[in-house]
Amino acid sequence: MPEECHVCGKPAVGSGFVEGARVALCGDCSAYSGDFKEYYIPPKQQRKPTAFAGAPLPTELQRPKDAELELREDYAKIFKTAMERKGWKKEKASHEMNITMAEINGFEAGRLRPTVDQAKRIEFALGCKLLAPIPEEEKEIDLHALAAENAAKPGKDGATLASIVTIKKKKK
Repeated sequence: MPEECHVCGKPAVGSGFVEGARVALCGDCSAYSGDFKEYYIPPKQQRKPTAFAGAPLPTELQRPKDAELELREDYAKIFKTAMERKGWKKEKASHEMNITMAEINGFEAGRLRPTVDQAKRIEFALGCKLLAPIPEEEKEIDLHALAAENAAKPGKDGATLASIVTIKKKKK
């Protein structure tokens, strides 16, 4: 909130001595001061409008959603070799990735699996790949969508438990 002029109450633009005291003054009242100094007011930064704001990225540039990513089976080996390649000790890695020392020890030994968020931080800091997209055949089947799809087919009474079980077996 801008300061007010101590003489008239308008917004102050600087300060000066009036009757022996340094006070905030507006442009009009600055004449009452012998050594008026204007405040430095930084220029306002103008933002450049971003082109295509809100437009989605092309699908080939989009990163898969967290639900479509899984931790690789050899994550412990990848993590350990990336740490050695970077030359980081566990204390530095803990500080850089905001992960506790106990978690780092668990990741290296393969006893503890990092969350997707932790894995992303590790990937960024160490420059390795711990997350991989889930293969299409391993994705879970949406049973509600499958039942609705089968119910919409002419001549069918809808999806039965047997039809769902056989479809799941075929996908594996």
